[in-house]
Amino acid sequence: MRIEYRNDYLSIKKFNPVDVPDFIVLTGINGSGKSHLLKAIEGGQVLVDGVTGGGTLFSAETFKLNDDTGVQTHSIRQAKEQAWRTFDSGVRARLRQSADAIADQLPDLVRQAAELNVPLLQLPGGGVFGQYKLEIRGFLSPISSGARMHDQAQIYPSLLNMLMRLPYPGHDLTRDEFDKYFRVSDGERALLPLHLGRVIWSYYVEMQANRNRRYTNLEYGSGLASYSDEEFFEYYGDKPWDVLNSILEEFGSLDYRIPSPEGMDSFLDYRLKIQSKSNPELSLDFSNLSSGERVMFALVGAMYRAGTVERFPQVVLLDEIDASLHPSMIRIMLSIIENILVKKGIKVILVTHSATTVALSPDGSIYIMNRRGEDRIRPSVKNEALEILSEGFVTLEKGLLLMEELDKTGTCIITEGYNTVFLRRALDLYGVEGVTVISGLESRTGNRQLRTLFDFFARVPHKNKVIIIWDCDVAIDVESVNNTYALQIDKNPKNKVARKGIENAFHEDLLMPFCDSYPSADGSERFSFKSNCKRDFERMILGRNDVGDFSHFEGLCKKIKEINCS
Repeated sequence: MRIEYRNDYLSIKKFNPVDVPDFIVLTGINGSGKSHLLKAIEGGQVLVDGVTGGGTLFSAETFKLNDDTGVQTHSIRQAKEQAWRTFDSGVRARLRQSADAIADQLPDLVRQAAELNVPLLQLPGGGVFGQYKLEIRGFLSPISSGARMHDQAQIYPSLLNMLMRLPYPGHDLTRDEFDKYFRVSDGERALLPLHLGRVIWSYYVEMQANRNRRYTNLEYGSGLASYSDEEFFEYYGDKPWDVLNSILEEFGSLDYRIPSPEGMDSFLDYRLKIQSKSNPELSLDFSNLSSGERVMFALVGAMYRAGTVERFPQVVLLDEIDASLHPSMIRIMLSIIENILVKKGIKVILVTHSATTVALSPDGSIYIMNRRGEDRIRPSVKNEALEILSEGFVTLEKGLLLMEELDKTGTCIITEGYNTVFLRRALDLYGVEGVTVISGLESRTGNRQLRTLFDFFARVPHKNKVIIIWDCDVAIDVESVNNTYALQIDKNPKNKVARKGIENAFHEDLLMPFCDSYPSADGSERFSFKSNCKRDFERMILGRNDVGDFSHFEGLCKKIKEINCS
């Protein structure tokens, strides 16, 4: 696909057009304009393959299935009747008019479709047949205004989906044929099913209605149009709940299933809730799931639609939907995008800050967003992208080397900068054994790199325990998981001369030789630790080797010992 500038949008200014694969993983530093680019594509300020309609944009908050608000059975029957009236009273004549232009070709085209076992409108071909296909698509595409707004917005897309399944032209459809091919629930041109409960219940109502007609024919000889179960499944596809549960089984990481509606009264209303496999008494809405589970269920929905409908958005824009996913889930997400969505003809741009996503992405799919310049979007490789994401720490090779080093130790500690020497001495003085403070990373372990490291170890399977320790002045909002623990040096409120950094954990008197003095507003003298004296202070403390100097570390050492022994 080609991405090209059309108009300015926020930080997106004129840039050189770039030809990229149909699926790219776009990354870069914060503030480089990645989200602005997606918004610009959505709004048409940036074009993808010349598509002026923009793209369908999802964030981590919007890439999810909606809770089911309930399906009224009578509304399904009414929708089908209204669709038939719309088709029979106006659409049929328009289809016949288009078919007249290729009347001499139609018999041969229908024969080709039958031989290839594909719907007529999905046969390749240009010329007058290509024009015929374009006319039908154009006529039945929804528009936003006009006297028939409801028909066009709600019914026309469903009619087009029906025509896309037919092995022959649609202008001579009988009512029985219409009932066979029309689906009430598939009108949206969307990546995700907007109302999964409606999909399930519409199918079930049709299935039960067919069985009722079959029974009536057997009992009374009525001659109603009906099918055997095998014929019904051939025309309508497999049961949606079975298909969805099969996809869930393939994922393997979701402890939920879609309960079958079979046995329910098809004349009653219906509301979908998913069921826990480990606790069958527990029924949940999609909003009750974790953020990662919601994303995975959205992928389940996308896979289901990919197997049941033919019309999708041309361009899908995904803004960090992977932020809460485990590596195994990220692998599934990438596989679905590459092997299902792209093969359906969908162009996909995935913006990410996840090192795991970059590491698992297909070769040739990585692109970097530059903050400025005319080459805003440029091809990259995994190592460069990982360097950018982690500010020079976790490239694939460095991550693997670090994992190899950790495998040689028991419990290990990674901490900010040169805190390593203080923590190593504190553990020694308090007799904590079997714990290694990793050295050699001092120049690459600031606050942000520690967060990257925590995310890395929280997601990548490892046997040994990893403890990440932050300074007292850093706000951390992570939970210990996957043998990866988050600790923080407690704030020492009595230390007024060093209010941040590891120096805050020591008594003021020890810091005084390394302080500047200045008068305060009340005329008293105040002191502040000189940051350029850090190494001098370190040498002095290590030289004293006094457990009393490390009294503020006692609680931290106790927590480390508990983790190591757990």
